[in-house]
Amino acid sequence: MEKFFFSEYKSIADFISYLLEKSGAKIYGNFRVKEVNKLKVLHFTKQLGFKISGSQIFSSPKDLECIESSDRRYITKAISEMQPVFVDDALYLNYTRDILMEEILEKEQRIIPTLLQEKFTKNMKLEFFSLKRKFGLLLLLIFQETPTYGI
Repeated sequence: MEKFFFSEYKSIADFISYLLEKSGAKIYGNFRVKEVNKLKVLHFTKQLGFKISGSQIFSSPKDLECIESSDRRYITKAISEMQPVFVDDALYLNYTRDILMEEILEKEQRIIPTLLQEKFTKNMKLEFFSLKRKFGLLLLLIFQETPTYGI
């Protein structure tokens, strides 16, 4: 059933893309390509001279035993795009998640290959994106943690 659903979805998305192309509408981004390889983006970012947080791919807690300090905060994220995964009738969504190293090291089984990065908090955030086969950069400035309202 899932295969049929995605086949139908793909046909609808292809048709919408076709209509947009024929209408002459200006489309920013690439409607058909929804996947981004985060490893390529990290490599490209580093080549541009930006400092990126320490990154490591792991599929077993043993892969991370070389990390010295387990009290630091980390984030895990999918290497490609988020995909729903069903394991023993449970739904697993591999969104970006804050995690302590001890949470990973407590696991005994192998896991889906995951990108692990040191978490750091800054007053700004750079978002990279692709637009018509060119990379762009968006700078977000963070002024305070919680919003205040009024004067």
